[in-house]
Amino acid sequence: MGREPRKAYFLASSENDEHSSVSVLSQTKRGISFCKVATVDGEMRRLKVSRLSYLKIDTEGFDSLVIQGAEKALRSGKINYLQFEYNSMWKEKGSTLTFTVEFLASLGYETFLIRPNGIQKADSHKNQEVFRYSNFLAVKKSRLRTISTILIL
Repeated sequence: MGREPRKAYFLASSENDEHSSVSVLSQTKRGISFCKVATVDGEMRRLKVSRLSYLKIDTEGFDSLVIQGAEKALRSGKINYLQFEYNSMWKEKGSTLTFTVEFLASLGYETFLIRPNGIQKADSHKNQEVFRYSNFLAVKKSRLRTISTILIL
């Protein structure tokens, strides 16, 4: 998944499948092949999916681009909850948490940091870009009441 449909090189890691990626992560590769990159918007249209209750994204640094590729579904409120991973790979891809949180806010979503004891409102300006492994939950504003019991004030 990505921001726009395209073809990309897929590099398979010879050491660990977790490190296989569209990006170069190490010098030793098992193989290079082409893959088709689609968007969430395009796949929802192709599969005739009208709504997603929960979208989980874990694309090793491409998470922000996948979110941008779901802009139409997000703007029209067709996705209730969106979980994404944030880590050092974001820096390599040129993505920032600040942009992503503000982008989601512009589409009617509030973003929360997922913590062991609940969720906490994300403040990307306060925490700045630390590129440290963490998970976030974006919630459509009309669904905020559904998370009130796990919200850390």
